[in-house]
This record gives sequence, C-alpha cells and structure tokens, in this order.
Amino acid sequence: MDTLEILIAAIKSLPGLSGGYDITDSNHDCPDLTSELWPRGTTEFDHMATVISGAKIIRGIEQASILPAAALDVKMLDYGCGDGELIAALNSTGRKAVGYDKTSTKTANCYVDWSKIIDLAPYKLVILYDVIDHTDLAGIIEILEQIKTVIHSNGRIFVRIHPFSSVNGTHDFSPVNLAFAHMCLTPSESLKIGLKPWDHLKVVLPLEFYERVFGLLGLAVVSKKIHHSQVNPFVVSHLMNRIKRLHYSETMSAEHIEKSISINYIDFLLAPS
Repeated sequence: MDTLEILIAAIKSLPGLSGGYDITDSNHDCPDLTSELWPRGTTEFDHMATVISGAKIIRGIEQASILPAAALDVKMLDYGCGDGELIAALNSTGRKAVGYDKTSTKTANCYVDWSKIIDLAPYKLVILYDVIDHTDLAGIIEILEQIKTVIHSNGRIFVRIHPFSSVNGTHDFSPVNLAFAHMCLTPSESLKIGLKPWDHLKVVLPLEFYERVFGLLGLAVVSKKIHHSQVNPFVVSHLMNRIKRLHYSETMSAEHIEKSISINYIDFLLAPS
C-alpha cells in the first residue's frame, strides 16, 4: 500500500461521527440551544411538527430556541433561510419573522429581494445559522455590512459557526466515516477517493479568525459558546503531524491544534458597536 492508501484506510477505520462524547466548554452567557421554548410533547411542539418535518424540525427548533424568550413583539430576520423551516415554525406560533436567501424559496415571508428586507426593517434579532462559513472573506464582509443596515440599534446578531477545521467541517456525512479527511488530504488526494466537499472557508483557527473579523467590522461580541467534541486518539497519534504540515505553522503546538480541531461549532451573540 502506498502512503495515500494507508492514510485512507486509517481514516475509514475511525469510529462513527456519533461516537465519543460532547464537551461544552463555556463560562459565557450565550443563550443555550436546549431551552424550554418548545419542549417535546407539548401542543406547540406538535403544531410545529405539522409545519416542518423530518430533520428540518430539529434545525428549526434549534434556531428558534436561541431567541431570548422568543417574545411575540421581537421582529426577527433569518439571513440565509434556505427552505424557510425556521420562518414557518416562528410564524406558525404568531412570532414576527422573515427570511432572506439568495436562492428561490416558496415559504411565506421569505424573500430573495433584499429591498423587501429593507422595507420591513429594523430587526431586533438577526440569525446567521451556518451561513458565513460557506462563503469567502469578501462574502462575510458583504453579509455583515448588509445586516448592519437593517438591524435595530439595540439589536443582536446570532451567528452559528461550523468551522472548516471541525471533525466534519465540510459537511461530508459519508456512509464511510471520513472524519477529518478534509484536514488530512490534499485536494488532489480527496478527488482520488471521490470526496467532493461543500465550499467552505478554510479557517483552521476559528476563534481567533472570527473574533478578529467581527471586531474589524464594528461588531462587539456580547457572548459566545464553544462546543467541543473529543478528538479521536487515533487522529492525535497518527494524523496530527500531517494536519499540522498541511494547515498550521511549524511553531504551533500539537495541544493548540488539537484544541482548535476539537471545536465543533461556536455560537456568537453580536451587537453593533
């Protein structure tokens, strides 16, 4: 077996992505995604289940449960709303919410025309759920500058970051576990095994990078919540040197790298400064 074949075999031997355990490393006060806004088994949850189905209800509930008390009078914008599952869930319970996405959407109160979003402004809460990782730096700047023009002076921006450097950062949920394959393989090596990941901004030190970007754009970090997963010992023992060579400086410690790649996602709560 050549080096690439050995590496591929090693990656495929890793336990499933659902294995291990989660560690939430936070001393901050960012709203938790497991709030009691719509507890399972309640009438409101059952009603929402008729509006959005399958896996999308999980995304809708997770997004909605970040809202501070989800007050009926809080006007909200879901930027990058996709199919609009969050908007459908919020509107179905009388909450004021609209969505924006650059692709077409058939969900009520979701728009592809930014002028509609401007007409309905200002918003007390804007949600960016797994959006800015899938553009480039110019795209991040454009999105956040747009949001700054429609957010209330006392508003907040919730940003869910799912960094490139996380275990499945490029969203490759393959039947064969390819955890950290995007960090271990070069683009040409990835193509050899048929791995075609989503577009994903290559950020390998997410905390340092995103906090810097937010600050430069005049957005203050009100709070943050960092969600970690245990890095498989095999990755640490056998793949760390390659990950370091491909993505990090020679002076970066293995401990720092392991801490960075253990970050599954980060929840930021931002405010205009």
